[in-house]
Amino acid sequence: MSSRRSRNRLSGLLAAGALMALVIGVSYAWKKSRDSLPSSRGEKSERCSSVCIVLTKDIYESGVDWDRLLNLSAVVIVPPGSTAESGSANFPGHQIIKCSTEEGVWSVVRHLRKDIVVVSPGQLESLPEDIHRFSKPLTKVP
Repeated sequence: MSSRRSRNRLSGLLAAGALMALVIGVSYAWKKSRDSLPSSRGEKSERCSSVCIVLTKDIYESGVDWDRLLNLSAVVIVPPGSTAESGSANFPGHQIIKCSTEEGVWSVVRHLRKDIVVVSPGQLESLPEDIHRFSKPLTKVP
């Protein structure tokens, strides 16, 4: 009698486990298909890119639209020896990162992993080889 009861309990547990696995798989597939569909407002296709700007003298002199950068979720990196931060008085301080070395600038770019990094290649040392894995380098503010 006890062996029949243990078999019934085992088959019940197996059936419950299989049912739970099926429910989890179906809910995962449903969520995955729902996320892949474009939203009705088109948020994914019109999403603003996040921007990281290495603020050199060239970029600063070309004119920086600080209000537009706020809307782009931009972070400004000030490289060593740069004095081009005077016009950023109304830009939030927590979005300005001052670096003391060139290596520090690229380390910040790697860790932020923004979609785009705006850099003036003439002012800075050459771009590191691996920077393309983290951000897309551009020479003009988008």
